[in-house]
Amino acid sequence: QGFVMNLMTRVIDNIQISIKNIHLRYEDSINLKAPLSLGLTLQKLEIETTNENWVSQFIDRTFQENKLKPIQKIIKLSNLGLYCNPNDSHERQVSRLTD
Repeated sequence: QGFVMNLMTRVIDNIQISIKNIHLRYEDSINLKAPLSLGLTLQKLEIETTNENWVSQFIDRTFQENKLKPIQKIIKLSNLGLYCNPNDSHERQVSRLTD
């Protein structure tokens, strides 16, 4: 394999992803008498490559002895929360803050 292919293999195998402070909120106001809000909050999401003992480690499958080793990834979620608030809407939240 060429240099570019080996480099791509190393990058893809060892890419790390870290996302912090996520808040997804959905508001359903189709029924105005009973608005609904659903949400997900997450302090941190991390994805890392690990060894067979689940310890974060750089893996180089371009070496012959590593070619057949599987790639293991671990996903860490910190402070995951889900909520469902019936009879709740953004307008009510804002009016509470301004009172």
